[in-house]
Amino acid sequence: EKDRKERRQDKTKYLIKAYNSHKKKILNKLEKDKAKLAECQYTQDRKKYGDLILSNAWAIKKGDKIAKVQDYYSPDCPQIEIKLDDKLTPQQNSQTYYKKYAKLKRTFAAVSQQIQKLEEELQYLLSIAPSLEICSTSDEIAELEEELTALGALRRNSRNKIKSKPSQPIAYEVDDFVILVGKNNIQNDKLTFKVANGGDMWIHTKDAHGSHVIIFAEGREIPDKVLEIGCEIAAYFSQCQKDGGSKIPCDYTQRRNIKRHPCGKLGMVIYSAYSTATVVPNEHKEYLSK
Repeated sequence: EKDRKERRQDKTKYLIKAYNSHKKKILNKLEKDKAKLAECQYTQDRKKYGDLILSNAWAIKKGDKIAKVQDYYSPDCPQIEIKLDDKLTPQQNSQTYYKKYAKLKRTFAAVSQQIQKLEEELQYLLSIAPSLEICSTSDEIAELEEELTALGALRRNSRNKIKSKPSQPIAYEVDDFVILVGKNNIQNDKLTFKVANGGDMWIHTKDAHGSHVIIFAEGREIPDKVLEIGCEIAAYFSQCQKDGGSKIPCDYTQRRNIKRHPCGKLGMVIYSAYSTATVVPNEHKEYLSK
């Protein structure tokens, strides 16, 4: 087992490097964009200053460096000071603040949208992390290459040329019930939206990245024992297990309640009408299909 793990790590070393590098890149961008957003927090003040200068234009003359006005936007109407360009008329100073307001408003909208996009990309990247731990075959490695290349973490070249042969999920058989576990987002997406039927049971760790687990009901009621084992397997193949969680909550619901996430990323879903079971992670090798 140790030898297999070392060989797998050697094969995926460049994937892990690309993953960590891209993660750092996204986090740096997020930090810079959030700093820009913080600069826009007083956007509304620029419009207020423009309004107050305009409404007090009669008391302000060209050459003034400061305008002392009553702030009628505040309940107590305190007197405030507004900096002016002494080379401009009151009307021109007012327009300067309006222009600053418009620019900051556009910046706020653009940066907010960019932050949302980066956060979605980060969440998708983080969902790949558990797959880096469990991938073993050349086909699974190729699929991870495909995901990282699509994200821009890897360049498409002869080394990471995408293979056409699809990899296979982990298969279990528990009391005549088949359980399949996705080992990456490509498998997760295929299992959930192409293989599973509406009445099959879908399992995933709660609020954490991990594999999609499907228990195939085939029209039967799933026993509590099989459901519990399915949840324990889902907990094992998750980021929580790596983080050392002793008991991990797993959500389960029928496949018909699962929808693709609006962001459109592979393996990312939204769901409703679910239940939660808290279980201890267990790989359950004894139930692996031969």
